[in-house]
Amino acid sequence: MNLLDTLKNSPLLSQPPLAIVANVVMFLAFVLVAAAVIADFKAYHHQDKEVAKSDRSFVETGSMTAFFVAYYVVLKLQLGVFVASDALRQVMIIAGLIVVVVGAVFNVWGRAVLKSRWANQIKIYEDHTLATTGPYAIVRHPLYASLIWMCVGGSMVYSNVLSLVLTFSVFVPMMYVRGKKEDALLLEVFGEQFVQYRAKTGMFFPRVWG
Repeated sequence: MNLLDTLKNSPLLSQPPLAIVANVVMFLAFVLVAAAVIADFKAYHHQDKEVAKSDRSFVETGSMTAFFVAYYVVLKLQLGVFVASDALRQVMIIAGLIVVVVGAVFNVWGRAVLKSRWANQIKIYEDHTLATTGPYAIVRHPLYASLIWMCVGGSMVYSNVLSLVLTFSVFVPMMYVRGKKEDALLLEVFGEQFVQYRAKTGMFFPRVWG
């Protein structure tokens, strides 16, 4: 068998074109976010800055990574797959990919705006300023919000009900716990400035009223 026949018979190329595109886009999106996380760790994890306030949470990069491993296993083993018509399947794939790409871009954008204010655990530095521009003008926690969006989008791409249930029953509560802890510390440090900011932004989704 020559190389051409081998490629034709490979599991990847035997899939429909849209499914191949979906796999490639999903892979690149999650690699982009993973690279951004690694870049943050290298640049800021051991930075020599005075910490004004801090709090610890079980929700950090390690526990998030554990969730994503479980999420990937569910998708890989095709557990909880929803059988849909071809037309609905294509719509879900396209819509899901859009959500995933938006989430990945939003995550990297949020990190670029946050810069040295990022920390694996919850920290407010002495020279800390409240992030309210860019994605932070849309939601208070764009890094967590974008990961939620990507999980939802991935569930749509692969028509997986179980991964969607895991996202809303495990990952969203994790992000909520972490977000509330951060909000409490920001309120303590920034007071009325944070109160006004919080009134204009949602935690994970844009505020469309008020």
